[in-house]
Amino acid sequence: MGPHGGLAASSPGEQPDQVPRLRKFLAEHPGWKIGLGADGIWEARNLTEGGSHVVVNYTLHGLLNALAAPYPDQGPAPDVRPAR
Repeated sequence: MGPHGGLAASSPGEQPDQVPRLRKFLAEHPGWKIGLGADGIWEARNLTEGGSHVVVNYTLHGLLNALAAPYPDQGPAPDVRPAR
């Protein structure tokens, strides 16, 4: 996870067109932390009382699309799976 409010330091060079979208998501959903994992895959984590939700994708664009999916009753989107 990056040091800038969840923004990974290398993200502007990878997909600069997605950075405004990422910043908007983080501002609207402060509980989520987003960044590049050690294996270079984008990760989003949200800690909850019952554990955490994790979303992963190979691209920042794909990750943000998954996070934009509707959340019925604030539950996880279909792509979100509980962390182990």
